[in-house]
Amino acid sequence: MQQISVNDELILSVPDSFHLLSEEERNKMVFLADGPGLCLSAPALHLMISVGWRKVNGLAAMLLGEKDIAKNMEARVRIPMQESGYRLEGFSDREIGGKKMSGYSYSYTVKGKGMSAQSMVAKNRKTIYYFHFYARAETRQEGEAVWKQILETARWT
Repeated sequence: MQQISVNDELILSVPDSFHLLSEEERNKMVFLADGPGLCLSAPALHLMISVGWRKVNGLAAMLLGEKDIAKNMEARVRIPMQESGYRLEGFSDREIGGKKMSGYSYSYTVKGKGMSAQSMVAKNRKTIYYFHFYARAETRQEGEAVWKQILETARWT
């Protein structure tokens, strides 16, 4: 396992099969939003994880709930993903390092390949963290087990 620091506030323990994408590798990818973040890839398992973050003012941090942020995030993703056969599978809650996460699961198709994804959001102090997990449909169960393990070993600093 390797330790990945996210914004100097969160430590993720990820299997050695993952590597942190370089800036050059990230620039080849398409993101729906700009901002600070990192991406991890496990090519042999066809898994990818991205984590982004955004600081908000104190009042917004208090007023914004994870579920509301997740519903807003889903609404912003739904429209551009329609071209890829976006299908919402449902909303759920989880924990990451003892903090609540809210998000949703969905599926879509890219270049004829079925894909499965989860997008989750968590708050830590005045920062909102956005987590996105992607797997091919055929490796979904194995990928979700790895994703769950990563979330269970995460810790806030």
